[in-house]
Amino acid sequence: MIVVALVAIVFAAAGCAGDPPSVLDGAAEETFTKWMQKYAPRAEKKSSGIYLDFIKRGNASFVVPKENKSWMRLTYTLYTLNDVVAETRDSTLSMLMGYWSATTRFVDDLLPYRSKAHNGNTTICEGLRDAFQYLRVGDSVNIYIPASLAYSNEVTLSGNSGYLGEVLSYQNRPIRLTVRLDEIINDPLVWEEEIVQDYARSKWGQLIKDTVAPGLYMRLLVDDPKGDPITTDSTVRYFFAERFMDHQLLLTNVEKVSKAALYFNSETASQWSYTVSSMTPLELQNAKNDTTDKALYAKVFTKMKAGQTVEVLCTSRWTRLKNAGSQSAIPQVLPYEPRRFQIRTLKWNEPSASKDYDWKALM
Repeated sequence: MIVVALVAIVFAAAGCAGDPPSVLDGAAEETFTKWMQKYAPRAEKKSSGIYLDFIKRGNASFVVPKENKSWMRLTYTLYTLNDVVAETRDSTLSMLMGYWSATTRFVDDLLPYRSKAHNGNTTICEGLRDAFQYLRVGDSVNIYIPASLAYSNEVTLSGNSGYLGEVLSYQNRPIRLTVRLDEIINDPLVWEEEIVQDYARSKWGQLIKDTVAPGLYMRLLVDDPKGDPITTDSTVRYFFAERFMDHQLLLTNVEKVSKAALYFNSETASQWSYTVSSMTPLELQNAKNDTTDKALYAKVFTKMKAGQTVEVLCTSRWTRLKNAGSQSAIPQVLPYEPRRFQIRTLKWNEPSASKDYDWKALM
């Protein structure tokens, strides 16, 4: 807060000396234009009022995104016009500012390209939406957006506190977005299925014919030949770790796994229950109608023996959050984000305390 105040004083002093007035607090368009002329003269003004200054042009063919169909995969850092970071998906920059956390997911964002009618319910402000019309995949660009086309009180870019920077708010003021556009996706369901299929084939040597169910693969990690086969009449006790494709942890009921991921002392992981989970015969039998992830567990359990450990690879439709993800969750879960699960079932006479087991297979 002290840094921001000092910068504001410096800008005010510069204004007294004849420089363009400060545009930190939603100044009029003509003031924004003067600021651009002085501090970003290379940037090209577009008809909507935004400015683009390309850092690097991509080699891909130009593709116009489709309203209410296309999804934009990108990374970004959002600055105020005095170069203070407001949000970033850059882990190195977050670490330099002292805001990095193990529970924040520093990967490309996936944003829907909505029509203007959706502006009140989307993370893409009107200025960013307009900029996408001029970008091709591989472009890196500085996008300067006046306050009238930037973010209002109701809308933020990531919607997740893990990505915040050095200022608490950037609403109702002009901004600079440094963006790298990595992909335009027109059919996210097919896109996600292909990610899962490619991983299963390249990492596990499994093909579509090897699926437990559409979009659901399984492989054995630790066998227990003496374990009883699990049926829909079984009561199943189990430990698990739910992960993203890059192995970052999302959820677990094993304390040692949480500690290994540096999650254990976080506010998020402090709310987790580190006790054995279970499914009753009734839950197994009715799982196909369940709206959480019980359908996944039911499919997997009936292919297992008690005492075995397996790894599961699946599309997001099999998970608790489905393909909508969760913008505010920590770690953030993107739409159409596949998952991996490591699951260990217990035999009827095994203790339920997680400290009694070797958890290497779940790490």
